[in-house]
Amino acid sequence: MWGFQSDGTQRSGVAVTVAVPSLRALRGELSCPSRSQSSAFPENSFLNLSELQPPRVIWGRFADREPREEKRSAAPGKFGRCAAPSVATATGALAMAAPSVFLLAVSGEIESGEFPGFDDLYCKFSFVYGQDWVPTAGLEEGISQITSKSSVSPTTLVWNFPIDITFKSTNPFGWPQIVLSVYGPDFFGHDVVRGYGAVHVPFVPGRHKRTIAMFVPESTSRLQQLTSWFTGRRPEFTDPKVVAQGEGREVTRVRSQGFVTISFNVITKDLHKLGYDVGQGQSTGPQGLQGL
Repeated sequence: MWGFQSDGTQRSGVAVTVAVPSLRALRGELSCPSRSQSSAFPENSFLNLSELQPPRVIWGRFADREPREEKRSAAPGKFGRCAAPSVATATGALAMAAPSVFLLAVSGEIESGEFPGFDDLYCKFSFVYGQDWVPTAGLEEGISQITSKSSVSPTTLVWNFPIDITFKSTNPFGWPQIVLSVYGPDFFGHDVVRGYGAVHVPFVPGRHKRTIAMFVPESTSRLQQLTSWFTGRRPEFTDPKVVAQGEGREVTRVRSQGFVTISFNVITKDLHKLGYDVGQGQSTGPQGLQGL
C-alpha cells in the first residue's frame, strides 16, 4: 500500500496515513507533535486515519460543540416577547368573569283548598312572567286530579299537586307569578269556574307557604245571572292569565269565594353577584335551599 510522509514524499507502508491533526487535536484534546517532542513523537511518526472520526451533526450543529445559550433582551422603548396564557389560566379568567344572568328555581305543591258548598274540584296552574324571563326547565302549566272532601276534613279539598320550574333572567322586573284556576261541576254537571287567584313567587330563598284568596266574576245583571245558571255558562275569563295583570281589572265585577294553600321551595343563584339584595334565606328549610 502507499502512504505519505509529513514532508509530502511518497513511501510504501502498511497503512495509509497522513500527518494531519484530528478534530480533537484542533480542540486541544490531542496535541499536534512538534520538533521539540521528537522523543515522544518522532519526525516520521504517523497518525492512523482510523483515529479521524467525523463530527456528529444534531439539528444542524456539531455535537462536539457546546450549545451557546441564547439571551435575548428587549431593547429599550420596544416591546419584548411574552408567553401566551395557558389553557388553565384562560379558563380561570372566564370562570371569574361576572355572570350575565341569574337563576330562580321554584318547587313545591298546591296543597289544599277550602270552598264551602262545593265538592269534586280540580285545579289548573300556570306561570306568568316578564319578557326578560326564560324558563329553562320544568312545566309552565298543569292540571291536577279531581279531589273530594273526606270525613276527616269535611271542609278541605286536598290536592298535593307538585310544581317544579326553573327560570333565568337578566332583570327582576316581571318576577314570576303563579295563577290558579279551580273548576268543578254545577247542578247540571257542567264544569264551571269556582275561583281564580294569583300570587308572586317569594323573593327570599327558602321554604314558604301562601294562602291565596280566590274570586269569581259576576254577571252584570240579574237576568244574565239567571240565564247563565240555566245554560251552565258562568262568567269567566277567556285567558286566566289576565288575573296576574292589572290592565282592565277596574271594570271587572268579582266576588270572593274560597281559599287555596300553596307551598314554595325557592332557590336563587347569582342574584348578589348582579347587585340585587333580596334578604337572607330562611333558616327553617334545608341548607340546600339557602340563597346561592
